Amino acid sequence: MNLVSGLFDHIVLQRDATNVSDAAIETSSEASGCLFATVVCSGKALSSFDHVLIGEAADGAARGRLAGLPVGGPYQVKLSVETKTGATLDEITANDVLVGRVWVMAGQSNMQGLGSLCEAAKPNPMVHAFYMDDHWDVAADPVNDLRVAIDPVHKILCGGVQPEVPTMRATGPGSAFGARFYELSGVPQGLIASAHGGTCMQQWDPALKSEAGASLYGATLRRVAKNGGRVAGILWYQGCDDATPERSTAIYTERMKGLISAFRADFNAPQLPFVLVQISRFAERGWSAEGWNGIRNQQYALPSVMPNVATVAAIDLPLEIEPKMGVFSLANAA
Repeated sequence: MNLVSGLFDHIVLQRDATNVSDAAIETSSEASGCLFATVVCSGKALSSFDHVLIGEAADGAARGRLAGLPVGGPYQVKLSVETKTGATLDEITANDVLVGRVWVMAGQSNMQGLGSLCEAAKPNPMVHAFYMDDHWDVAADPVNDLRVAIDPVHKILCGGVQPEVPTMRATGPGSAFGARFYELSGVPQGLIASAHGGTCMQQWDPALKSEAGASLYGATLRRVAKNGGRVAGILWYQGCDDATPERSTAIYTERMKGLISAFRADFNAPQLPFVLVQISRFAERGWSAEGWNGIRNQQYALPSVMPNVATVAAIDLPLEIEPKMGVFSLANAA
């Protein structure tokens, strides 16, 4: 038996409105029979999850729902395919499973990570990340490492070669966000990395989702679907590459409204929270002050034209100087 979607080692399962899991899971299995789950926490099986029937296996796949697992963890989830007489035909175990909030980290370079690794948030065992090579683990920068990205869009955007990223400048705001949110709420946090540096809104166009992993939007949908299809919200940090006349600064708001609406429709969550970081102060590097401030102003105003949208200012953050790259805000401080 192999885990296919909805359940993996170190995964964070999105909680529902009643603070429990409701995860659709799938494994590959040549066995046919009933699918059972046993959940262990702190060395003991949970009374409500001690050999519970959750689905069935047939035609090469075992499918079921892991519903009712309380927020928290870590849990060990054992799945088994059994006959009606109780004989075990196939089994697998997922370790270090959490239930909490899951966030998509999307956008361009500041979300991907531009801050120095020496400024990275300390890993927290209750904050996990779905890395670009499709594995879950404790979140530790670089989380959004394009060097190991599976979706072909990341090669396509780099001229057909696997992207190379600075090894010492790869800290983004996601891990720090997760650690702080866990500190404030006590709820485990999951981060699905989906950003790519140097990308504009046209490259994030939801109309390209039919291209699946060959588009940024399609790749993000795939990564979320692989992990159950449900998230707590979107974390967005982008705008620099739209701050030019040729990228039509004036229609940035309409493109953002389209993107947010598409995410909400595709995740079947009409009120899905969308939190964006406003690009920081203007720095001379081929941009015009007019274009840069035009994006900042539209990002500031976006919550007034879209519900459940929040803009976080970054203009008060310190700047980090990189002689070869120009001036950038410290992404992890956001």
